[in-house]
Amino acid sequence: MPHHQCTAATAAGHQCSNSIWGGHNLCGVHRRAANVRFFAALPPDQQQPPQPRCRHCTRVAVRDGYCAQHEELRPRPDLPVEQRCHHPRCMRIRQGVFNRCRRHEVQFVARRQNEIFQALYMRGVNLVITNHDTWPIVVADWRGQVGQPFISNELVRHLELTLAREARIPELWNHHMGDHAPMDEMGHVGWLIFDDDVGIRHPPRAQRPPPRGELEAFARDGQNVHTRVVTQHTNSSLDILLNADVPADQKTVTESHMCFMDHISLGRIKTSLDVVRDVDRDVKRWYRTGTCRQDGDFLYKRTLDGLWAKIKTSPMKRELEIRLWQEMVDSLGMCCDGHITRLANVLCGFDDAFVPELSPAEKLQNRMAVIAGMEGGIILQTAHALAAFKEFDVPRDQWEAWVDAL
Repeated sequence: MPHHQCTAATAAGHQCSNSIWGGHNLCGVHRRAANVRFFAALPPDQQQPPQPRCRHCTRVAVRDGYCAQHEELRPRPDLPVEQRCHHPRCMRIRQGVFNRCRRHEVQFVARRQNEIFQALYMRGVNLVITNHDTWPIVVADWRGQVGQPFISNELVRHLELTLAREARIPELWNHHMGDHAPMDEMGHVGWLIFDDDVGIRHPPRAQRPPPRGELEAFARDGQNVHTRVVTQHTNSSLDILLNADVPADQKTVTESHMCFMDHISLGRIKTSLDVVRDVDRDVKRWYRTGTCRQDGDFLYKRTLDGLWAKIKTSPMKRELEIRLWQEMVDSLGMCCDGHITRLANVLCGFDDAFVPELSPAEKLQNRMAVIAGMEGGIILQTAHALAAFKEFDVPRDQWEAWVDAL
């Protein structure tokens, strides 16, 4: 039996599976039940009446029907003005030394610390910019002000780190961060990775340099749906889906979700409840998104409505519903264009109007496959290949490789 498991028995005769409460060997439920039985067994003269509870929670009331926490948070118009919070329009009782209630004191302190941080930093960084060698004087002045209102050691530490990073001061930066993120003489910070298993610090792995342009960024994107061929196919499919006849009483999200659940219950779709929840949440989010490519276009909603209207009238309705589910799962985490592209792919292979146009490279590859299967010898095949090369503008330096593959 785990040491944290309740030792009581349930009505079915099994051990309770709840965790123990505090330092007892019973959970909260059985501990309350034991307290009730213990209280009922006491003589009447030893039974204490129930204590009054707070009006806003179940804690014991300490004053005027409120617990200690809600007593500090409730409005107190009965108090004199000097005993109330100085925040505008707040009537709670004030706490601490800043003449604020407990709720507004935190905001007041944070706001004042931010103002002091900005004032100290701007004055110090201007001196360092003028003369870099004055940074020890600036830091000494900051440290000498610790203990004044709103100025703590943590605030000064943040000031020093910010100054060291912006002005590239290795001595100051390494004083705080040298153990795990040392700064070199050039001002470059090298983060170290600590291996807890062997107790060794390793230098960071070399990171991939940032993309040099928009084209390289798209090429690195694993969910890239912005290529020219994909965009052309998506736009041609969108024209068909957006012009589809959608019934006025069609409830796309509800109807599609119920169809998915039917397929799941019958075993046609293998998935988990987490995936069902994620897909349902994703579809509802994008269905009510008003802007995709233009302001107020509701592109995902209109595309899904047209697609669902075509699926309902298709003779292969069941297969298309399963295909739609697969595309919705694959589109999780994608941008709006990614979702639209996935919806445009659903009818590909089921409707001739949605056959994507092949690129010249794909057309050449298909043509060469046909030529390779022709009979009549290598001379005839080469003649047809040369005609294909000229038709698709294949560079001459690539002709030999294609012919050798015949």
